[in-house]
Amino acid sequence: IQKEEPPEITVTTEKVVESSSKEKILLVISFMSL
Repeated sequence: IQKEEPPEITVTTEKVVESSSKEKILLVISFMSL
């Protein structure tokens, strides 16, 4: 039995990771400017 991840799941996961990292960067920038 082979388990294959559909490409949609991988793409959405990458997008979530990207957006979360961008949000973290924005948070850091806002903290730095305080």
